[in-house]
Amino acid sequence: MASPSTEKGDLESNAFAARRVIGTVRAEFSSLQFMLVESIETRQGERRQEDSRIVNNLAEIFQKTKIRRYDPKNFIRAFVTPAGLRKALDASGVTQTVLTTPAPDGSLRLLKTGSNQKLSCVEGLHRIRAAEKVLAEDDRWWTVKLYLSDCKGTSTRTRSVS
Repeated sequence: MASPSTEKGDLESNAFAARRVIGTVRAEFSSLQFMLVESIETRQGERRQEDSRIVNNLAEIFQKTKIRRYDPKNFIRAFVTPAGLRKALDASGVTQTVLTTPAPDGSLRLLKTGSNQKLSCVEGLHRIRAAEKVLAEDDRWWTVKLYLSDCKGTSTRTRSVS
């Protein structure tokens, strides 16, 4: 059982994350850029590099089974600056409020990015590379949980791995 201080820390961390969450959207693969993020809080800079064995294994799994892009366990976390968010909202023709609610048919909204703009992802590189191998060109999107990146501790240094 977790100690009260651990539970309190988890609650504080979840509350902090909730303030930064913009929404959950569909994003085209071409809109995603994979980063190594170094944060004092999470030490995310220790993420692994792309591994072709993992990509090939996932591609085989995706070919044999349904790709579960709507399963919350498979969502990819991505970060965007306030200015980047404004550009993406303009390119998509939607408001920020729309990103927190599903479309009338129940699907998630597709968030498009402007030219020379990417969503900075800190996970999911292997999933996307594997999905690129098996999905049709017009079906290359993934579910992304989008966060604002201008909060302290979110990303002190980034380095692209795509």
